[in-house]
Amino acid sequence: MATPLQTTKCWDIGGAISTYESYDAEAKPAVVSRFRRRGWFVFVGFAIALLSALSALAYYWVISVWLLDASAAFLAIALVLALAAAWISARDIS
Repeated sequence: MATPLQTTKCWDIGGAISTYESYDAEAKPAVVSRFRRRGWFVFVGFAIALLSALSALAYYWVISVWLLDASAAFLAIALVLALAAAWISARDIS
Protein backbone atom coordinates (compact mmCIF):
# COMPACT_ATOMS: atom_id res chain seq x y z
CA MET A 1 0.00 0.00 0.00
CA ALA A 2 2.84 2.42 0.75
CA THR A 3 4.50 1.97 -2.64
CA PRO A 4 1.43 2.95 -4.71
CA LEU A 5 0.97 5.89 -2.38
CA GLN A 6 4.55 6.96 -3.09
CA THR A 7 3.89 6.76 -6.82
CA THR A 8 0.80 8.92 -6.41
CA LYS A 9 2.85 11.43 -4.43
CA CYS A 10 5.42 11.61 -7.24
CA TRP A 11 2.63 12.37 -9.72
CA ASP A 12 1.25 15.03 -7.41
CA ILE A 13 4.58 16.81 -6.97
CA GLY A 14 5.20 16.59 -10.71
CA GLY A 15 1.83 18.17 -11.39
CA ALA A 16 2.47 20.94 -8.89
CA ILE A 17 5.88 21.70 -10.39
CA SER A 18 4.62 21.74 -13.96
CA THR A 19 1.66 23.94 -13.00
CA TYR A 20 3.94 26.36 -11.15
CA GLU A 21 6.33 26.50 -14.10
CA SER A 22 3.44 27.39 -16.43
CA TYR A 23 3.10 30.80 -14.75
CA ASP A 24 5.08 33.67 -16.22
CA ALA A 25 7.91 35.30 -14.25
CA GLU A 26 5.76 38.19 -12.99
CA ALA A 27 3.02 35.92 -11.60
CA LYS A 28 5.29 33.39 -9.87
CA PRO A 29 5.90 35.45 -6.69
CA ALA A 30 2.15 35.77 -6.17
CA VAL A 31 1.49 32.01 -6.36
CA VAL A 32 4.67 30.57 -4.87
CA SER A 33 3.27 30.25 -1.33
CA ARG A 34 0.42 27.91 -2.24
CA PHE A 35 2.68 25.75 -4.40
CA ARG A 36 5.32 25.64 -1.68
CA ARG A 37 2.72 24.52 0.88
CA ARG A 38 1.43 21.81 -1.45
CA GLY A 39 4.99 20.70 -2.21
CA TRP A 40 5.85 20.33 1.47
CA PHE A 41 2.70 18.31 2.13
CA VAL A 42 3.55 16.01 -0.74
CA PHE A 43 7.22 15.69 0.25
CA VAL A 44 6.48 14.90 3.89
CA GLY A 45 3.78 12.44 2.86
CA PHE A 46 6.20 10.75 0.47
CA ALA A 47 8.88 10.49 3.16
CA ILE A 48 6.45 9.02 5.69
CA ALA A 49 5.12 6.53 3.11
CA LEU A 50 8.73 5.53 2.45
CA LEU A 51 9.26 5.03 6.19
CA SER A 52 6.16 2.84 6.23
CA ALA A 53 7.51 0.64 3.45
CA LEU A 54 10.97 0.45 5.04
CA SER A 55 9.65 -0.47 8.47
CA ALA A 56 7.45 -3.19 6.94
CA LEU A 57 10.48 -4.50 5.07
CA ALA A 58 12.62 -4.37 8.20
CA TYR A 59 10.08 -6.61 9.91
CA TYR A 60 11.28 -9.51 7.77
CA TRP A 61 14.79 -9.20 9.22
CA VAL A 62 14.06 -8.26 12.82
CA ILE A 63 10.65 -9.97 13.34
CA SER A 64 9.38 -7.49 15.89
CA VAL A 65 5.72 -6.57 16.23
CA TRP A 66 6.51 -2.92 16.89
CA LEU A 67 7.82 -2.61 13.32
CA LEU A 68 4.44 -3.65 11.96
CA ASP A 69 2.73 -1.18 14.30
CA ALA A 70 5.11 1.55 13.18
CA SER A 71 4.50 0.69 9.53
CA ALA A 72 0.72 0.89 10.01
CA ALA A 73 1.03 4.20 11.88
CA PHE A 74 3.29 5.69 9.19
CA LEU A 75 0.88 4.53 6.51
CA ALA A 76 -2.08 6.11 8.31
CA ILE A 77 -0.19 9.41 8.66
CA ALA A 78 0.83 9.29 4.98
CA LEU A 79 -2.78 8.72 3.95
CA VAL A 80 -3.94 11.69 6.04
CA LEU A 81 -1.26 13.86 4.44
CA ALA A 82 -2.30 12.62 0.98
CA LEU A 83 -5.88 13.62 1.73
CA ALA A 84 -4.69 17.01 3.01
CA ALA A 85 -2.63 17.59 -0.14
CA ALA A 86 -5.60 16.64 -2.31
CA TRP A 87 -7.86 18.95 -0.31
CA ILE A 88 -5.39 21.84 -0.68
CA SER A 89 -5.12 21.18 -4.43
CA ALA A 90 -8.91 21.13 -4.81
CA ARG A 91 -9.29 24.26 -2.71
CA ASP A 92 -6.69 26.13 -4.79
CA ILE A 93 -8.55 25.43 -8.03
CA SER A 94 -11.20 28.02 -7.27
